[in-house]
Amino acid sequence: MEEQQLADVVSREQLQEWAKQRRERSKTVAVQEQQVKVVLFALADVWYAFFCANVREIIEISKRPVIYVPGSPEFIAGIINIRGVIQSIIDPYRLLKLAYNKESVQRHAIIIHHGEFQSGIRVDYIEEVMDIPQSALQSGVDWAINDTLRELIGQGFTYRDRHVAILDVSKLAQFIQR
Repeated sequence: MEEQQLADVVSREQLQEWAKQRRERSKTVAVQEQQVKVVLFALADVWYAFFCANVREIIEISKRPVIYVPGSPEFIAGIINIRGVIQSIIDPYRLLKLAYNKESVQRHAIIIHHGEFQSGIRVDYIEEVMDIPQSALQSGVDWAINDTLRELIGQGFTYRDRHVAILDVSKLAQFIQR
């Protein structure tokens, strides 16, 4: 009986020591990492994003007429009335020189802005509005599939094992206004 009690004491002590060691190994310092919010969207089955700081709103355009304006640049799909405000809508396939996806049903437009520049960009679909850690951002230029995108991509990140290129709205505004 005395041996059993000794074995129980040793076992308890060992368990307590193991628990202490485990707590020491798993100690983490709670550091609030800086997060950035992005709108993740798809064009031709490739994911892109805008920083939410440059997004005014996301609108459904499938039930609104986008009216073509003769003489406008080829990348302007047309204009649309949003609560009494006339807004240009950009065709990203033409602007970014992407192969047009015939199966695309562009139901949404992301209204972006930078300074005085504001325009809508049609997208195939909105994947998600999400927060990502600042540390996840990388140089996204290597992910560009053509020279136009290389000029417009600022950063990128990986999400669900896919590269996501973040389009820089200030560079996009300069590119459009040339």
